[in-house]
Amino acid sequence: MLSSTDCEIIKTMQNPELTIVIPCFNEESNISQIVFRFEQIAAQLPSFEILFVDDGSKDKTVEQILSYKGATKDFNIRLLRLSRNFGHQLALLAGMRSSLGEACVTIDADMQDPPEVIPDMVREWKKGYDVVLGQRGDRFKDTWFKRTTAAIFYRIMIILARGDFPANVGDFRLISKRVVDVLKSLPEQSPYWRGIVVWVGFKRSFVTYKRAERFSGETKYPFIKMVTFGVDALFSFSKKPLLFVVYSGFVICIFGAIFLSVYIFLKLSGYALVPGWVSLISLITFIGGFQIICMGVIGQYIGRIYEQVLGRPQVLAYPPELVVPSEQKH
Repeated sequence: MLSSTDCEIIKTMQNPELTIVIPCFNEESNISQIVFRFEQIAAQLPSFEILFVDDGSKDKTVEQILSYKGATKDFNIRLLRLSRNFGHQLALLAGMRSSLGEACVTIDADMQDPPEVIPDMVREWKKGYDVVLGQRGDRFKDTWFKRTTAAIFYRIMIILARGDFPANVGDFRLISKRVVDVLKSLPEQSPYWRGIVVWVGFKRSFVTYKRAERFSGETKYPFIKMVTFGVDALFSFSKKPLLFVVYSGFVICIFGAIFLSVYIFLKLSGYALVPGWVSLISLITFIGGFQIICMGVIGQYIGRIYEQVLGRPQVLAYPPELVVPSEQKH
């Protein structure tokens, strides 16, 4: 749980319409650029606040944020300091829990996702969309390796995950307050917000943009961390890997049975075969396949236990709305 937090309010504003949540981990060189970029678009946005979530930074990120105390006139700046590094996804959760706006925008501190797109997101929200996802239409600023692995990952998730899993969508999004309230209520221990935001439903729209290069600093997602992130995403939203194990067991069993049948046919046909070798291989193959089936079946039950432990609600619905009856005809 993220109970040990130190929240410093830099400048207060009553009831901002929009909260911009920006998780930060060793991003001291990006803070001034973030503030500058939002100052440039402040006139295009409703009243808003920037909520920096310091995720246990070891550099001068906190000092850089505190240096803007009272320096901005167009928007509010707040700082939420976590007691240690909890990770990007939990930092987003902490930010959403402290959000004050009627809508919340989450964006990374590296400025690869342009803040200039947020006014378009707000316009979609004003049209009645509860979820507005930023979709990367151009990723040529990313390395070839990152683009390729991302394409493979999204293809796997679209095939294996339940629901409509959109491609090229990261953590740059706008969500309404009622969606924020739903996300805060979920007892996820290792949340994968890109999938959860889609899973909860609600009316959804997209805003396409070109992804830029990182403004400064180094990526916080090296290869190993990206793989771990992808595995968490897959296991959180699909039980199909377990089915794959079961199907593989059946295929191995069938192969063993065919192999044994061919051996018996050749033996009865008078062919000279090495005594005992084929029968031993067939038996090992069949038993191995049967064991895999058993493990797959057990895995199915463990998967159901896992879903139960997650504690996600079985159904989500809009809150009741006042229905004004039309005049009765006489």
